Amino acid sequence: MRILILACLCASPAVTDSLCGETDAARLNAVLAGEWDREAHIQLESETLSILRQTAPEIVTLGADGTLQTAFIDDQIGSSLPLMLAHDTPYDVDAVDDMLDTTETPEFADILSDTPCGPEDLPQLQGMLPETEGMSVAGTITLIPYFDDRILEITELELKSEGALIFMTATALLTPAR
Repeated sequence: MRILILACLCASPAVTDSLCGETDAARLNAVLAGEWDREAHIQLESETLSILRQTAPEIVTLGADGTLQTAFIDDQIGSSLPLMLAHDTPYDVDAVDDMLDTTETPEFADILSDTPCGPEDLPQLQGMLPETEGMSVAGTITLIPYFDDRILEITELELKSEGALIFMTATALLTPAR
């Protein structure tokens, strides 16, 4: 009988915590700290270009100090990106839907839909990539943690060089690294 009970307990789905209403940045950073698998879709637009593609999966790191580390960010600024808890939530449900439509990722909405609240009631962590010399990348990266095991990343950047301007929109689903 003990074996059957143990087997049932092991087969139970993992319990995840919704982050609705979370406003304590230190607690949020502690809950989210670690390595995450990132599945992203990118839309690039310019006068002469329109590309939509899925990027290769990668591992990103969220620091307990409230930073985001990715290979892309490291290439741009040479360090982790500080994230701040946004006081005015940049993305409500309509804005999130628009971003998911732009990157053609309705499956992300399905994966996140069991949240008891909308994105306007979730914490939104935002970092700004500053404009740099030469080939410049500037804009925002926003993380919306729906649960302690599912985060939506929304990236809106301008890529500039002499004679070229490309707008990049990306959505990514972050799940704990295996």
